[in-house]
Amino acid sequence: MKRQLLFVAVLVIGFNASAQFTKGEKVLNGNLSFSTSKYDDVNPPTNRFSISAGLGFVKSEKKIVGASLSYAYSTYNNTLTSSANSNSVFAGVYVQNIKNIRGNLFGFLSTNLNSGYYKQRYLDVNPSSSYSSNGFTVGANSNLGIGYRISKRFVANMTLTNLISLQYTQDKRKIDASNATSKNSSFSISSGLTSLSLNNTAIGFSWVFQ
Repeated sequence: MKRQLLFVAVLVIGFNASAQFTKGEKVLNGNLSFSTSKYDDVNPPTNRFSISAGLGFVKSEKKIVGASLSYAYSTYNNTLTSSANSNSVFAGVYVQNIKNIRGNLFGFLSTNLNSGYYKQRYLDVNPSSSYSSNGFTVGANSNLGIGYRISKRFVANMTLTNLISLQYTQDKRKIDASNATSKNSSFSISSGLTSLSLNNTAIGFSWVFQ
């Protein structure tokens, strides 16, 4: 717990210093993340994997704006009752505010707007509960992170993804047993910061060039 609070505190304090990047630079970046969420001691966890890439343009020593593309896959498998998997692709734009902490170490806060398409498959021991669905989603989220400029060209970073996330989803579902279809829409607010612990952490890299 103390280490987790220190991680957040260092980032907040770091936003009072100067930045790491120079206007006119471009930043090619990527992130790889894996998270596990478990709701009780009986059912198995849901595992989620994602990979993303983006291209940013340094507008000032304190700000980078850019576009990103990502892919995510999640799976759940209870061999006794049910299983599910989903695939999604997202595209979006982002603004990243950067502040120096000390030397080559810096903190950043990113705000992202994105939209995407997904497909999901759910299988249940009761055939009438099995279904397939697809839909689209639009949303916004913020990420808090810490980075280290290894050299002039390379930057390594660690990010707490979805510090807060707003999402609207429209879904079309088809039931296996009856072929009946339905349409649903939903709005959700969520956070990767749960009970002051780091839940969704991504490790990434960046290539800086002119």
